[in-house]
Amino acid sequence: MATVFAIAVLALLKIPYSAYKVGGDIVTTMLAPATAVLALNIYNQRKLLGKYFLPVVVGCSVGVLTSLVTITLLCKLMAVNSVITASLFPKSVTTAIAVAISENRGGVAGITTAAVLIAGTTGALGAPLFAKIFR
Repeated sequence: MATVFAIAVLALLKIPYSAYKVGGDIVTTMLAPATAVLALNIYNQRKLLGKYFLPVVVGCSVGVLTSLVTITLLCKLMAVNSVITASLFPKSVTTAIAVAISENRGGVAGITTAAVLIAGTTGALGAPLFAKIFR
């Protein structure tokens, strides 16, 4: 909805995309430092991560593989073009990293950002349930 609203306001006020993009570039610039701050939390949990190193590595590896296979199969099944597929592949990482990966693979940053937001929200809402089920 925010995207639709932003487009409507830009069209209504006749604001050129280039002017809008200047403000967007400021937000994009701030995503990288915000991502670095996440690393601080991981660093603070290094003892716990070291204790459960193997389960963490196996869980992350299975998650990555499942994500890539699922995206590939669903995109082929739905006959989605390669641009959309490239935009969806990095959906399970932070926005700043996902956008960089997507753009390097020929994807669209906006689609990638939406996919990251959906994946992150779904994961945050479902994580407590899955943690309880799988202990």
